[in-house]
Amino acid sequence: MTKPTANLCVIATGKYLGFLLPMLMSARRYFLADFAVAFHVWTDAAISLDSLFAPRLHPNSMDAQVVCHRVCHEPWPYVSLHRFRTLLASTDDLLKADFTFFADVDALFVRPVGEDILSTLVAVKHPGLVGRPPEQLPFEPNPASSAWVPVELRRTYYAGGFQGGRTESWLQACREIDGRIRIDEKNNVMAVSHDESHWNCYMAFRPPART
Repeated sequence: MTKPTANLCVIATGKYLGFLLPMLMSARRYFLADFAVAFHVWTDAAISLDSLFAPRLHPNSMDAQVVCHRVCHEPWPYVSLHRFRTLLASTDDLLKADFTFFADVDALFVRPVGEDILSTLVAVKHPGLVGRPPEQLPFEPNPASSAWVPVELRRTYYAGGFQGGRTESWLQACREIDGRIRIDEKNNVMAVSHDESHWNCYMAFRPPART
């Protein structure tokens, strides 16, 4: 039986480029190490990422594929707020794999992440908020924002820094979230936790298959 394929997406522009090599090395060691994973990097760096990173990735695993996508750096918070828009511009490339995941570039994988995450839609509980009652979770407080969540749906708050799932399902989530962000921008509204607020709104109405 053929194993599924996966993408891992990271955005590394401006000063965030400095986090990229450690992140990719940790991912190659721990992230779906027994699967064929393509690392997709969105960057403004004027270098060949494939030649720079591929020889230094974990030597005991299969050869890694690094796919570079050129983008311009946006200042905070737009580099984060517009992440779905950035990733959607490469939809055709991402659809080549069965599963796609996004991770913040200023993070590291420190333990094996295995095939138990291969599910329709995957979200991670925010590590700083686990166990807090719903009224203490930082859902979007402004009802004028399309990221606002009705009180009765404020159950679990998820981190924006790691997410994904089956490629088609996750890209559909990205499209809807980007649409909501565009509505807010048209109305001169910005969610308090930017893209994470919108991710939590989507999760509130469509809970993930795997948490």
